[in-house]
Amino acid sequence: MSLFALRWADLTEWFYQIKGRLKPGPSFPPESKRVPGGLPAEAGPISVETALNSRCTSDHDQDQKVFHWGLFDPQRRLTDDDVGRIVQRSLLPRVAAEGIRIEQDGRRLAFLVDEVPEDQHRRRRMIEAGMLQQSVCLTCAAAGAGMIFESQGIHGRRLSGSRRNIMEFEIDAMLPSYGDSYWTESVPGSPRPWRRGNLPDPRRVGPLPLAEALQRLQPSPPGPSATCGHRLATAAAWYGC
Repeated sequence: MSLFALRWADLTEWFYQIKGRLKPGPSFPPESKRVPGGLPAEAGPISVETALNSRCTSDHDQDQKVFHWGLFDPQRRLTDDDVGRIVQRSLLPRVAAEGIRIEQDGRRLAFLVDEVPEDQHRRRRMIEAGMLQQSVCLTCAAAGAGMIFESQGIHGRRLSGSRRNIMEFEIDAMLPSYGDSYWTESVPGSPRPWRRGNLPDPRRVGPLPLAEALQRLQPSPPGPSATCGHRLATAAAWYGC
């Protein structure tokens, strides 16, 4: 029965993906018709666990079953200041190196990495840039904002000088994804059933808000004698990766 359920889930997922590619997308209203709506006021105390359990990746197709569970709001939009606050809440203490930053253009973010000749430094920067991207994703989930990302390739896209753009985000107002709420503490639902194993179920609610947890991060880098692998492993452990 479990195997049948998984196969049925695969068929259901494929059906909606094919449907999404065949049907024309709904017309999204122009920016002038969308009013500044701001972030949900109740987002402040959302815990780390609830943010991890809630999906915020969104698109404009207005169908939760096709590509993304989240849906951008056709009536409201976020302001540049709303997106700027999300970025500020997402910033992590530097571990590996400088040369990593987020460039904001309205509701779009570009994750930029400065090139360096040494392989170890380049790898550390790419790892840390990935951690920063995950932090922005998680902050969007906690804030009740929708986001969609576009990879710029495995090595990024070269810009002027020695900079590379490795990822772009679009952040905007989102419709509630779970009934009238932006967050859920329930187990994942259809099309794939929740499968219990030999480990306890993960917690989906906790005592520490995500924003406070990010503010508390104060790692101390390993000493100069540590290897590159040790530095990366330690950085990943600090950020819970």
